[in-house]
Amino acid sequence: MSGILYWIVVGLIAGWLAGRVMKGGGYGVVVDIILGILGGILGGWLFGMLHISMGGGLIGGIIVAFVGAVILVWIARLLSAISAWGNSVGCGAVSTSSQVPLRSRRALEL
Repeated sequence: MSGILYWIVVGLIAGWLAGRVMKGGGYGVVVDIILGILGGILGGWLFGMLHISMGGGLIGGIIVAFVGAVILVWIARLLSAISAWGNSVGCGAVSTSSQVPLRSRRALEL
């Protein structure tokens, strides 16, 4: 399999898996692929820093990309929740958890 096609396939699988494992759904095929590819970069860096080797091959690449994609999805949802919470507070108003959108509350439940 050529290099770019390989990483698109790995990214698609890893992004799709990350979207299913994390609470809620995925972001769509294109974003799942992007998260999977970026997750592969983040996962590769993280596994390298921890001196963990998954070996070569498709399965090892998917595992590394999956771990990175899960971390990216978690960070994206956390930032979304913080942004939504900040927007719901307004100018000095007191916010309760019922004012935070449901999707944002789910991200905070992780």
